[in-house]
Amino acid sequence: MNLSPLPRLRTVALVCLAAGNGPVLADEAQLTIKGRVLVGTCVLDIPEVPLADLRAADVATGDLGMQLGTIKVKSCIAVKQVNLKFTGATAEGDKDHWKNTAPAGEAAEGMSIVLKDGEKFENILKSGDARSFAPVADAGSYPFKAGYYHAEGQAFTSGAVAASITVSADYN
Repeated sequence: MNLSPLPRLRTVALVCLAAGNGPVLADEAQLTIKGRVLVGTCVLDIPEVPLADLRAADVATGDLGMQLGTIKVKSCIAVKQVNLKFTGATAEGDKDHWKNTAPAGEAAEGMSIVLKDGEKFENILKSGDARSFAPVADAGSYPFKAGYYHAEGQAFTSGAVAASITVSADYN
């Protein structure tokens, strides 16, 4: 008995379909993309300003032992202006100078800290003062000077002098 090729082809096709050789299966996965839209911001860097030791015999009225300091910003994103605000405890009876916050028993009496801003360092930076500067490219800096301050006619003792000043930054 001779079978025609057509029924054999149908039989092979049915066997292939029954064996699972049907349509090719596909995998599916999800692509996740994340990002953030940031309000303009910078990384704020304020290094400590160490003051040189001051001999008691060299204490006079006014600013003493001034040292240069710099408030730096870097990695600025979409920032046109940096606004700094200075806050902290002021010297007793003297809102222009910063309180000596050295630990009790170690602190020099009658001494406080003075901050002066800008390039000429003529203006005193007091608690509550604000200053602004424009970063160039993605970085910038704001210079200041810090030093000891001794008020006229005030008695003093030797000891440690320190101040804790908070610098807050916001960005435009």
